[in-house]
Amino acid sequence: MSRKSSSSQAAYQSRATHYVSYLRVPFDIHERQILDKTAIGVYEFDPKPKRQFWTYLTSGMSEKGQRPPSKKEIFTELLFYSTEQSFWAVELLVKLSSYP
Repeated sequence: MSRKSSSSQAAYQSRATHYVSYLRVPFDIHERQILDKTAIGVYEFDPKPKRQFWTYLTSGMSEKGQRPPSKKEIFTELLFYSTEQSFWAVELLVKLSSYP
């Protein structure tokens, strides 16, 4: 995994804290490198009684802004739900996060 700059590391930690505060500690975190060695994490949360599905959430996409035609720059992360644990969901989110 490439070394994150201190500002990227702080942003990554801030997102992690936010995710844990709203969803709890993840079941697993899958880290990958995309494009120009940008680090992307996919957080995997297992089902709980009040949320009976697997939740997958990216962390790192928002490090780079996206500029849709004729709009201001936006910063996004991706969220995916599944009724079963899905390794393919992790890979799908990694692939989608590679697009500008």
